[in-house]
Amino acid sequence: MSTIIEHRDVEVMETMSTIIEHSVRGEVMQMKGTTNQDEQLIQYLQKNFYKTASLMVNSCKSAAILGGYNDSIVTAAYRYRNHIGVAFQLVDDILDFTGSASIMGKPALSDLHAGISTAPVLFAAEMFPEEIGPLMDRKFTGEVGVERAVEFVGRSDGIVRTRYWLGFMWSWRLMLFWSWIRVFIGSRLFIWGTRFWGGPCD
Repeated sequence: MSTIIEHRDVEVMETMSTIIEHSVRGEVMQMKGTTNQDEQLIQYLQKNFYKTASLMVNSCKSAAILGGYNDSIVTAAYRYRNHIGVAFQLVDDILDFTGSASIMGKPALSDLHAGISTAPVLFAAEMFPEEIGPLMDRKFTGEVGVERAVEFVGRSDGIVRTRYWLGFMWSWRLMLFWSWIRVFIGSRLFIWGTRFWGGPCD
């Protein structure tokens, strides 16, 4: 933060302040939710961007701006970290069902106990709408709310589809990473060339 203040870079300050705005917006979206099944996955992605990915993408974007890189690298950095942020949340969603407290640092099924519908649940709801829908509306409260949700997620392809989605995100991450490297190397070679030859020719 001291570096940002020292540089007095308005664009970076605006970018970093966006993180706070997005965090609040994500929390509000999570609390309100939606009962429209067609909108649930879209809202899930938007909420995850605001709550998780925004911190990563805007921090990475700010670092690129402070580094003095051109717009192509700044944009590539933003897009690259966006996919990492989404992938991070998908891994967390899967581990909530398959991981242990020692791995995650938090109790298993903590999202369900908090009334949060994650990707495996949303995919399972497409297969068992009549069974999971009411549980989601009640935020998995009741004596067997969480247990029933776990049962139907296990009977569905929710976790498999979430892993498939995660693989798609990682594929995009690799593609963006290599495009970023090409842009970065190109800009470095240009700078080196102009320094070596004493500047571009007239």
